[in-house]
Amino acid sequence: MVPCPAKATMPKSRARTHHLTRAVLELLGDARRPMHPAEIADELEIHDAHALNTVLDALTYDGLLMQQGRRYRLAATSRIARNQEVEGRLHMNQRGFGFVKLPSIDDDDLYVAPEAIGGALHGDRVMARVIGQSSRGREGEILEIVERRSPRVVGLLRGRPGGRYLVPDDGRIRGPIDIDVEEGFEDAEAGQAAVVDIIRFPRELRENPLGKLVAVLGAPGEPDV
Repeated sequence: MVPCPAKATMPKSRARTHHLTRAVLELLGDARRPMHPAEIADELEIHDAHALNTVLDALTYDGLLMQQGRRYRLAATSRIARNQEVEGRLHMNQRGFGFVKLPSIDDDDLYVAPEAIGGALHGDRVMARVIGQSSRGREGEILEIVERRSPRVVGLLRGRPGGRYLVPDDGRIRGPIDIDVEEGFEDAEAGQAAVVDIIRFPRELRENPLGKLVAVLGAPGEPDV
């Protein structure tokens, strides 16, 4: 199995909101009674009352929290098996987030934020952990890669000899794929359709795959391409 430890940075304001939302849901998920915002702020050591109230309002609007007077509790439908580990196939979105299918948890998908993807690629079988609940549903992080996807990727060649890379046709596959080996294809031209085999998969989110050029198919639109 391949560990998947790294997480990319994200805008600070978005990161703060993301972490605050997760912290509030985890705190109220463990709480035995509704909590006042002042209690929540004290428990989580939050000094920005406006940020906390914004998160509480958003979670209440999304149906994840219930308000009782001035206190909040987790909605019954939001109680999940936090820290449960599950295995499934990762399906990426072109915008950088992904979903892992969870056949053992109501057949829902586990949402994985971009910063929790690590070195996993679209199509990998991964082990993930449920870390909380958000407006997107159950949310998780990838712990390790159980099985890699097929290494073969089709796309368009870019760059020059000695510095070529492939832009995958499938936008869900992380790219560009840097080409390390192009022996026999020195005359290939940028813009041609080509096939690479990934010879080194990424180990973290900021790392791109490394590939070997195995076929040049020609210009897109030609009869045999």
